[in-house]
Amino acid sequence: GVANPSSGAATPTESRRPPTGPMSLNRDARKKELMRITRENQMILRRIQQAQPVYNHVEFEGMHRRHKDYLKNCAEYPLVLRTP
Repeated sequence: GVANPSSGAATPTESRRPPTGPMSLNRDARKKELMRITRENQMILRRIQQAQPVYNHVEFEGMHRRHKDYLKNCAEYPLVLRTP
């Protein structure tokens, strides 16, 4: 059917029309800044992904066992620790 202009529904040609308001004066500057931020974020992400881990779980578990032994040695009463 034919669209009724008084019905308030936009026709396909009306929805593709560019906005009629004033153009932004700093659109290019904002776009340039957005591109700079995007580039910086990509560089940060690349550095994070290429970073090697510094956490050594084997060393950490050994330290935990040693500290648990120290705690048992200095406790006045028998120490009951949960085992995971």
